Amino acid sequence: HFGGDGRAASDLSDTFDRIARIAASVADGKPRPLSWSDLLRGRDSGDDDRRRFIVVQPKLDYGTLAPAGHAIDLIRTIANDLGITPDKGATVRLTGSAALETEEMESVSVGASLSSVISFLAVAGLLVFGFKSLRLIVAALVALVIGLLWTAAFTAFAIGHLNLISIAFAVLFIGIAVDFSIQFGLRYQEEIDGGRDHADALDVSPHSDHLGGWR
Repeated sequence: HFGGDGRAASDLSDTFDRIARIAASVADGKPRPLSWSDLLRGRDSGDDDRRRFIVVQPKLDYGTLAPAGHAIDLIRTIANDLGITPDKGATVRLTGSAALETEEMESVSVGASLSSVISFLAVAGLLVFGFKSLRLIVAALVALVIGLLWTAAFTAFAIGHLNLISIAFAVLFIGIAVDFSIQFGLRYQEEIDGGRDHADALDVSPHSDHLGGWR
């Protein structure tokens, strides 16, 4: 097919007629624009087909997860204040690298946040099943949260901003970091069951030469 209206490729009469009219206008000293979109559609453009492009350079704020988020919100607010809204026959759409990256970051943030919560709850359930000790469960979860916060803070300080990888890393961190808490907690329980007091068990548990099979 030729064009979006299903015309056959051999049916080019309307296209040639349009080109002929433009050529005749130019020959008469009355040049008219030739719209390729009209040629492809086989009809004249209407109000719904009109586009206007405004190129802007947003000021990016890398102190947030969405550097262009403030600029995008401001553009939409200005458009709404000016009455450029669908109910008045106009629609504002945003594109470009900044807008696309912001949309990607929002999508990943929502997905990563849900995955992080599910992972955290799954780990908490695993700790309840394995430790059966409220003190060890709370200690492991608090250490996990503190480690995640410190890791995010170091990333922001060293790189300057968080990115898609930083957000996705949270789920990976929860699964990996809790492994050390489990090893420490089980070693602590083993020492307590062996007759050591609380202080001695805490002193012995972190040392790798006492971890035995957990090394």
